[in-house]
Amino acid sequence: MVWAVVRATVMKDRRVFAKVQFTQLTGNARRSDGVVETTVETLPGGWFKLTPKMALEPGEYAVTPILKNQNTFSTVVYDFTLDPNGANASDAISAVTE
Repeated sequence: MVWAVVRATVMKDRRVFAKVQFTQLTGNARRSDGVVETTVETLPGGWFKLTPKMALEPGEYAVTPILKNQNTFSTVVYDFTLDPNGANASDAISAVTE
């Protein structure tokens, strides 16, 4: 399993992270998603760090596992919004700066 940063498409009251298109005649599926190119660094304790290769534009994103099996999708999605003008959540934990 590989973890990835994926950009969402906002559609009315929901965010779509992947679309699956089926061909009626063959039953084959094609997946399209907005995977952001990243580098992955393994950290001690089983942690890892995903770093986008380019700056993320404001918008809706998620960190999600990309499974290697064809036509298999994960139900795990850790979503976040990148809005430089937005307020922090009331329960946000920020890094200490001195």
